[in-house]
Amino acid sequence: MELKIGRRIIEITERFEKRFLDAKVDIRGTNPGKGNIEGGLTTIEEKPLGAISKGGTT
Repeated sequence: MELKIGRRIIEITERFEKRFLDAKVDIRGTNPGKGNIEGGLTTIEEKPLGAISKGGTT
């Protein structure tokens, strides 16, 4: 059952990505953005952590 679900997720993801590539849009290199990477982010997971840290203590 899990293998079947995994295959379905991959199938949907590949179909979604193909639609963007057909439209000449590369969705793989967009998040984190170039500016975020230049600022030191290495993963998209780090981005919300930065936002949380700017939220203060209240």
